[in-house]
Formats: sequence, structure tokens, C-alpha cells
Amino acid sequence: MGYVVAVLCVIGVGVGQLLLRLGTEFAERDGGYLTPSVLLTLGGVIGLYGLLFLAWFWVVGNIGLARAYPMMALSFVLVPFGSYLFFGERLGVQYLVGLGLVVAGILLIIYGSSAYR
Repeated sequence: MGYVVAVLCVIGVGVGQLLLRLGTEFAERDGGYLTPSVLLTLGGVIGLYGLLFLAWFWVVGNIGLARAYPMMALSFVLVPFGSYLFFGERLGVQYLVGLGLVVAGILLIIYGSSAYR
């Protein structure tokens, strides 16, 4: 169960980052950062991160930081793909190779570390 919650936390962090990006689009559209749409988006992000904080606290207590923390690096993969899908941001070949190296590093940590055995 701890790993499932850890993955949900990583996905939540990615969603939070994408919501922050959406907030910047609202700010550009509405002409400022103190508009209702921006403030509502930021409030949602703060609430989400509050829940994620509590969930991560539980994860660390149940599976340990050494096992859980490398999974956070998956947000470096999820967020760029989300920005590509939802905001049309471009991902170049070098960027994709770098993301592949991040994934390879995570797999190396998981399958090569005594913390996961």
C-alpha cells in the first residue's frame, strides 16, 4: 500500500505543477495574478500540496525515505509530458534522452539498491 500512495504522491506533484502552469495562463488571459481564476487555481494547488504532504509523511513512515524518495524523480518525467500534452510545450531529442537517463537511474536505484530488497 505504501508504494501505491507514494506513486499517487508523485502523480499529485505532477498535477500540482501543471496547475501552476495553468494559473500562469489564467494570469496572462485575465491580466494579472490577483484575479479570481488565478487565486482559485493557486488555492487548489496549496490544498493539493497540503494533502500530499500528509500522504508523503505517511509514506515515509511506512516504507522509509530511502525507498520512497527515488520515486519522486518520476515527477521529472511526468511533468514534461504533461506540459507537452496539455500546453503544447516542445520536448527536444536531448531532453527526451535526458528523461530516459532519469528513468534508467531510477531503475538502477530500485533494482540495484539493497534498500529495495
